[in-house]
Amino acid sequence: MTHYSRQKERNLLLKLLNALDFGIEQLRLHTESPEFEAVVLLKEASGRRTAEILTNDTLKKVYFSKFQKYVRRRTIGEPLQYIIGRTNFLGVEIFINEGTLIPRQETEFMTNYAIEGAKSIENPVILEVGTGSGAIAISMAINLPNSMVFASDISKEALITCKRNIKYRHLEERVFTVSADALEPFKKDMQFDIIISNPPYIPEEDLLTLPELVKKEPLIALNGGKNGVRIINRLLRESPSLLKKNGIMYIELSPSNIPYLRVPEELSYSIVNDQFGKKRILKALRK
Repeated sequence: MTHYSRQKERNLLLKLLNALDFGIEQLRLHTESPEFEAVVLLKEASGRRTAEILTNDTLKKVYFSKFQKYVRRRTIGEPLQYIIGRTNFLGVEIFINEGTLIPRQETEFMTNYAIEGAKSIENPVILEVGTGSGAIAISMAINLPNSMVFASDISKEALITCKRNIKYRHLEERVFTVSADALEPFKKDMQFDIIISNPPYIPEEDLLTLPELVKKEPLIALNGGKNGVRIINRLLRESPSLLKKNGIMYIELSPSNIPYLRVPEELSYSIVNDQFGKKRILKALRK
């Protein structure tokens, strides 16, 4: 190799730890976890593992340029999960994008709670309403191997992402997507052991006060209408004919929604606390 070639190669390289320091410094004013997020973005840009980054190996400048773009997107308020295009949900990697809601820990808790409740049901038939990325439906299918799951959403963009996740997990024979507005297209003679949903439940009057990061997520998945219960009460009203006897509905909600719930007499219900002690899950049993 000539002296010129070696010089050119050096110009294309820099230390991984130097890149990491750059990212941390840039992110410091934009996130509570600059070190963690810088590592995640550098791993994504470079294809390196955390251990490799910490060895302070060299990084080609083409990958550093990619890292800079990721950091820039984060500093202008784009959620980390949208930048890398995926998230972790109950230990399962789920592809997401700007057309899908970013799943929260509260939703993981509800899903796991529903999974535990379904383990005593033989061959459960499950409907998830408002599936988004399919995180809930896919997690239930994986953890309940004898289940059949229908994942519905009104958003065609969300269903494309959901189908991608279903295919990636090889669940095409047990998880089926349905283009649907709430429970509208399901026949009266079709019944489910479980209906589960994380519907939009933020009161429309509160949307402008949401954190800037949350405002980046699809409005259709956030806006719950007046008092945040437009979709919740619709699900409650339409669900009795679609639930088997002793079938259960799980709905994620906000404590502020509770005074405005309209639960039909065919359902007995309770409000379950999440892992943070907040009243977060409506559990309704078909009498």
